[in-house]
Amino acid sequence: MLSTRPIGCAVLLVLVLVSTGADAACTEKSFIEFLMHFSTDAGFSQERTHWPLKLTTEQFGDPKSATVSYLNDRTQYWGIEKPVFDFLRANPNMRVYPQKQTSRLVVLTFGIEDADIVFDLIFEKTGTRCWMLSAVRDFER
Repeated sequence: MLSTRPIGCAVLLVLVLVSTGADAACTEKSFIEFLMHFSTDAGFSQERTHWPLKLTTEQFGDPKSATVSYLNDRTQYWGIEKPVFDFLRANPNMRVYPQKQTSRLVVLTFGIEDADIVFDLIFEKTGTRCWMLSAVRDFER
């Protein structure tokens, strides 16, 4: 069962997520192994992002306000230009909430309590059975 309690960036490394088998085209043996590599290596995160990257922006708490755009390169969104851990180190109050997990989908919510920063990174296994960042949801206030 996935916990909904907030966790810090150090604990992100030891998330207890169900391991999934690796495909010959993928080097990681589990989602957490993929996430560690994705979070620390900007080149790898660039390669493992589905381009154009779907970005859904909505006013926090109001799904009717959602707008969808597509980002074409890493310079358009923080999480791809720099590794995720660089962002977490620069924002020590940021917490990560694992929201959903299946064998093909993991949603991680990033947020700072009492702040205007809340967003989801959505990871999916693709047709190649490799984990990819497939979408971002940004909840603006």
